[in-house]
Amino acid sequence: MLNEAILDDGQALYRAYATHARATERATRKISNEELREAVLTLGENPETENIASAFQRRTTATPLKHRPHHVVVILGENYALWPLLPEYESLGLAKTGQRLEANGAHTYHFLPNGNGTMTSLNGFLTGLPDIGLYVNYTMGLHGKASPFGIGETMKKLGYKTVFWYGGLRSWQDIEHFTLHEGFDEFHCADELPEQGESSSWGVPDGVLFDGVRKQMEQDTEDTFYFILTTSNHPPFAYNVDAQGFPREEVESKLPSSIPKDKATIDQLGHIWYADNVMGVFIRQVEQDDPSTLFVVTGDHAERFNFATNVSLWALSGIPCYFYGDGVPKDLFNEQTAGSHLQIAPTLAELIGPKGTLYTSMLPSLLQSDRAFNHRLYIEDGEIGKQKDMQDDTFRQYIDAARTVATWVVSHDK
Repeated sequence: MLNEAILDDGQALYRAYATHARATERATRKISNEELREAVLTLGENPETENIASAFQRRTTATPLKHRPHHVVVILGENYALWPLLPEYESLGLAKTGQRLEANGAHTYHFLPNGNGTMTSLNGFLTGLPDIGLYVNYTMGLHGKASPFGIGETMKKLGYKTVFWYGGLRSWQDIEHFTLHEGFDEFHCADELPEQGESSSWGVPDGVLFDGVRKQMEQDTEDTFYFILTTSNHPPFAYNVDAQGFPREEVESKLPSSIPKDKATIDQLGHIWYADNVMGVFIRQVEQDDPSTLFVVTGDHAERFNFATNVSLWALSGIPCYFYGDGVPKDLFNEQTAGSHLQIAPTLAELIGPKGTLYTSMLPSLLQSDRAFNHRLYIEDGEIGKQKDMQDDTFRQYIDAARTVATWVVSHDK
């Protein structure tokens, strides 16, 4: 036992080597032309094209919004999970902004993040590729060629200036360089924002971040797409949320048995409340400034809250997705609509681009999607499950094909 618990240098190096080899066995393997062709066919696209991007070109078929939005805003909320919006938890009042967006916009709660962490999910947005076990933020876009599947490139082709705002530091995960490589014209972060009271090891409070974004939006003269990545709902959960109005006693009195009642847990609930609350303030303010603004709100991941009892996979792993703004019908999605982060960009293209507009996406928009997958889960027929337990071999082949194409794109990004 001690030999396994206390590794000498040789063992440690071998373990690192073996772990890396195991982790990258699929992610870095060679994809033959025939295997790539079969994967493209399995995804329902045409492999007989001049390049991989052309194979996944689509044309908008939906009726676009009545008015082209001057601003489009995607908010990727740190740990903005589905569970506070589920019936057994909604009385806690932790996600009133989410409830408002549900009541007044289009939403689906059959939705999955691209990965199990912030960067793996963000990589999905920026490259448009499913997670294959690599941190592609360190390898892709280095040769001046942005991924044609990414949300930045999609919005640029729709005629928008693209701006990325992050509530943390530009050095984290090389996020500044990666966003600029992958279709964004500008990058802004915490070091450009004024110090206003509290901060954390992850950056500025979300309220300060949103104020900075809104100030830039007020000065915009051209159509602009904003991607906002928040940070406040993250350990160490050290903000004074009570000073921001968190109704601690009211929440404590309504806690179900599935949630621990210790102070650390209540503090975390306070940060869930704070992040949702200041996001709602921002959305209302921007609406007043520019009623044409189109908002998309989702979370980067769930699975970071420790329940006291076993809960459903929906509560553990689900995230919400909202489309909200002038002209977005509440029935844009139906009860069977299901999707993931990768399907937000094509949905924006379908809503904004005039009918017949070309765009590139590996997966269909949410307007044509009733199933979803990520690194380990799937949604099909309104149910969520683990891929290791899947019974639908056709869907499994579809998922494997998407990962095959992603592996090929990553290895040929030179």
